Amino acid sequence: MTSLFESFFETEQSSHLTVMDCLLEEYYTRVIVIGGPGKGKSTLGQQLAQVHRAKLIGKKDYQSKKPKTVRIPFRIVLKHFAQWLAKKPDLDSLEAYIAERMGALTSRTNLVSPKDIQDILCCRPCLLILDGLDEVGIPELQEKMLVRIKNFLSVVESLNADLMVVGSSRPKEFDKQYKSYFNTKEFLHLELIDMSAQKVNEYAEKWVLAKKIKDEEKQRIISTLEEC
Repeated sequence: MTSLFESFFETEQSSHLTVMDCLLEEYYTRVIVIGGPGKGKSTLGQQLAQVHRAKLIGKKDYQSKKPKTVRIPFRIVLKHFAQWLAKKPDLDSLEAYIAERMGALTSRTNLVSPKDIQDILCCRPCLLILDGLDEVGIPELQEKMLVRIKNFLSVVESLNADLMVVGSSRPKEFDKQYKSYFNTKEFLHLELIDMSAQKVNEYAEKWVLAKKIKDEEKQRIISTLEEC
């Protein structure tokens, strides 16, 4: 799977295809994004969720490419999920965690059930973002978390649900702890690389414009980046 993607990437769109393009076009629906600290893994997951959210609510002025399939996004910060598991709730499935968080965020505490989450998965295409596999440092919780994720994906398969999964991790932790589970037969591994100087400058130009920064300060920021 990986070699096919690399061939496509290098021969057809190597200068144009970004990780976000890959995720929105859904070349693969099981993806692990790998990158060092500060490379933008969490930001990428947040942006991906926001793109789908904006399309779902009909926000037409949101500047982004439209996803191939508009999905209901569930973004799970795994260190928070692990902390929740450590409290040993009566129901400790991933569906139960999502239901509890959804209930809290919508002021419907105890009114959203794990079965409701499964019903959503059955009715609509969904997106599961697993942010920060590397941020769960306790081995017992790592194992428990992986079992719950595995169980969730098994339920999804039994429901014949349309679910895209995007996880993220730092490279060393991923190779040591998670690579055998999220293997290349089932998941595409995408490694983030450093942005080019051109891309950094393009981003800076857009950022200062969006922030409506005064011309003098704008020039100082751009000049500093160019010197670096």
